[in-house]
Amino acid sequence: MGMAFSCEKFESHPGVPLKEHLKTVGKNARKTLEEQGISDPSLLEVAEIIGKTHDFGKYTQFFQQM
Repeated sequence: MGMAFSCEKFESHPGVPLKEHLKTVGKNARKTLEEQGISDPSLLEVAEIIGKTHDFGKYTQFFQQM
């Protein structure tokens, strides 16, 4: 069996779980577009995906050790 991967130990900022940070940024990106009157479902989904993936580089041991 391989080693299990858990994203729970990764942080976006000291004391802030990366998983929660990415969810929050994704939701806020969508909300920001909605507040600007944008209602196209495709654009809202893309904004949320971009928000949820903007810090994937933080899922590296290099970043976590900094």
